[in-house]
Amino acid sequence: METNPPNNAILDVNPDTVEAEDVRDAHALALLALSITHLNIQETMDTFPDIRQKFKDQVSQDKLDVCKSNYNRAYEGFREAYLHVAKKAYWDAMNTVANATNHAIEC
Repeated sequence: METNPPNNAILDVNPDTVEAEDVRDAHALALLALSITHLNIQETMDTFPDIRQKFKDQVSQDKLDVCKSNYNRAYEGFREAYLHVAKKAYWDAMNTVANATNHAIEC
């Protein structure tokens, strides 16, 4: 059984070192990347009504409903991952991103 280190053990450094600045930069970059992805997912979800107007058959409508549900899960997942990173729970964030990404891929 694989065990993960404590949530922020990987990024534990002396706050007075150059490495600490790198960690703060990595932390900020992770938050930024998750925010941008969250916005991109929202922009994609905003296109669903237009797509629905283009495809009137029931099969397409059903597939779009499933896709919308998957994107909603991805949207919530990336929001949750952001909150994990904000708490420096990096392993939890990575697992949540993986699951959220899978939801978007399924669409």
